[in-house]
Amino acid sequence: MDKGFIKKILIFICVIAVVVGGYILISDKIKVAQTVSDMALDTSNTVITGIWDEDNLSKYKYLVIPDVFVNTGDMLEFSKVTDIGEGAFQGNIWIESVYIPTHIVKIQKNAFNGCTSLAKVSYAGSKEQWEKIVIESGNDCLKNLPVEYNAVAPYTSDR
Repeated sequence: MDKGFIKKILIFICVIAVVVGGYILISDKIKVAQTVSDMALDTSNTVITGIWDEDNLSKYKYLVIPDVFVNTGDMLEFSKVTDIGEGAFQGNIWIESVYIPTHIVKIQKNAFNGCTSLAKVSYAGSKEQWEKIVIESGNDCLKNLPVEYNAVAPYTSDR
């Protein structure tokens, strides 16, 4: 084979590798920018009532409920949060995926009702732990999706 031809093939392969690698890096940054873990809580700080930034809901596609801490001015201990509150994300047509940690034991009525873009549920615990979560009515979109068990919380820029 001609050495010039082999050199052109190697250059082509290198260019493809750089383009693919760049795309992977950029897509992760886009995902981080579209991720929210800054949750609004009730007065007892045990129930998630929605997304803190309600004026910009359309910019968030990836919902990450924090495992331990989130900074909203004061440090809140998210390990004490046990419930996703009634109607917390109801009607949010932009959420495509949700990460749920093991300290969530109840998903109240209509918490994910109308979340028509929701396509992925990731759960930090096992299938057995997931099955112990009380999921009240109005959360059919959540109940009908396959669940990724033993998931690791994705990095978010707002933690």
